[in-house]
Amino acid sequence: MEQLDEVNTALENQTTAPPAPVLFDDEPEVEGEEKREPESGAAPESAESDNGQQQPESRTFQEMRKNFNGALKDKRRLERELEEIRAKLPKPEPTLGPKPTLDQYDYDETKFEQAYDRWMEQKKALDDADRDKLEAQRKQQEELENFQRSYRTRAESLGVSDFQEAEAEVGAMLNQTQTGLLMRGADDAAVLVYALSKSPERLIELSRITDPVKFTVAVAKLEMNLSARKSTSRPAPEPRVSSERSSTAHSASSSALEKLRDEAARTGDHSKVVAYKRQHGIK
Repeated sequence: MEQLDEVNTALENQTTAPPAPVLFDDEPEVEGEEKREPESGAAPESAESDNGQQQPESRTFQEMRKNFNGALKDKRRLERELEEIRAKLPKPEPTLGPKPTLDQYDYDETKFEQAYDRWMEQKKALDDADRDKLEAQRKQQEELENFQRSYRTRAESLGVSDFQEAEAEVGAMLNQTQTGLLMRGADDAAVLVYALSKSPERLIELSRITDPVKFTVAVAKLEMNLSARKSTSRPAPEPRVSSERSSTAHSASSSALEKLRDEAARTGDHSKVVAYKRQHGIK
């Protein structure tokens, strides 16, 4: 009670309005409050007494101003938080009201027709939105099925017997969001899944990345590293053209020699056979 009496006494004895609270340098002044210029010849009021001690009413107003500033800051902070929450909430879907009837407009046909036309426009807009939503869902499902089909085909083409075990190991380490980012972000998801199952350290390091953007970048880097290793680890197969040519030449030589031998058997002249053998080094 004593503190309340002091506040009331201070308010009654105050000759000038307290200065408007200032939160920031660019904060506008509160409307309705103007600075009073001291009367000519009058000495400026001082918040301190002759002996330098601060008057009780001055300390009271400073405390009130401090409390007001704190309350204003809290109010603005709560307003910002409320706006952020509202922005995250899903927008309510528009609904179609009941079809207008003539008796709602006291059998005024003009008003009824206007209301009915507006209702039909709303109905058409909602029907179009539902149709677009269903089409988008159908395309999304179709893309998912095509991806799953190509992924399984690629996994089978690897020719490994433990792909399902490798896939289960990767799925156990990554959460659902990470798995989806890996599957849709990698150019060759099946190869990357199998490679990660054979590299536990890389798999553990990847599972610790929770930021979606950083996770996608890490997947791209792993796939680039994997592609580079695939291109440099396997030497190119040696050409087999020389052996094929040798086999082909040997077959053609044998065929020609057989023809010369048949001719020599008919004519009794073996000179061509001997010359052919000498030419090709055949004994």
